[in-house]
Amino acid sequence: MASITSSIGSIFSGIGNIFSGLLESIFAIFSHAWSLVIGILSTAWSAVEGVINAALHTVSGILSTVTHVFGDLIGIITTNIVPIVLVGAGVLLVTFFAGSKSGSSPAASVKKTAKTGGRRKKA
Repeated sequence: MASITSSIGSIFSGIGNIFSGLLESIFAIFSHAWSLVIGILSTAWSAVEGVINAALHTVSGILSTVTHVFGDLIGIITTNIVPIVLVGAGVLLVTFFAGSKSGSSPAASVKKTAKTGGRRKKA
């Protein structure tokens, strides 16, 4: 009788081991599926972060380039315009005061020609 009881105990133990193995397999499948879903979502999120990061760096680079270009243009313009204005002012001053050396100002000679209708009187 002990051998039948031992055999029945072994059968129930085997059935228990089968159910235990099935449950472990089912949990392992769910665990692997969950890990797969998390891995896919993590990869997708990393891709989205990469695209956003690339877009931000692109916009930042474009703004930086535009800023540098306009800064350089302003530098070039101010560097070249100041000497041109100074030279132009010097030429205007020299031309204006050159007429006063002869005894009359340039404005006076314009008034004289305006009275005669644009013609100078013969001396």
